[in-house]
Amino acid sequence: GIAAVWAVAFGGALMYGPLSPVWRPYLMHPLWLVWCCTVATLVGVILRSPGTPPAVRLAAIVVLLGASVDPYPTFCSIRYSVRAVATLRAGGDAALAPLGYTHGLLHVRLYEWEDYRATLDYIRTRTGAEIRVANLINGVAVTVPRHG
Repeated sequence: GIAAVWAVAFGGALMYGPLSPVWRPYLMHPLWLVWCCTVATLVGVILRSPGTPPAVRLAAIVVLLGASVDPYPTFCSIRYSVRAVATLRAGGDAALAPLGYTHGLLHVRLYEWEDYRATLDYIRTRTGAEIRVANLINGVAVTVPRHG
């Protein structure tokens, strides 16, 4: 049935990355998309399984979701969010790197946060509005609003 279709799709998504001549993190997107659809389909199959006691269905879904859901989101923190809002209200730049200031699957920082802030400060203070800035920094966006 439908679970078999998603299982085959998952197998194909597993092969998508290795078949690429150059590895890039975006090659994981099809895998995660198909994985999410596969898990949702399996939950539906579990919920519709006739004759299975509700406690067994619940346990199966908890085990399945336990293997699929990160209980501690990597880039989500109320403390950091409150600090970021306070910094924005004050009109300054964040002294600490945001949680999402990482690159790739291993979540490594390609550049020190202080260096990134110094780059933005240089562009803001040492270049005029007529100067065009091209972003050639790998993995990090350089966006500087012009004032005035």
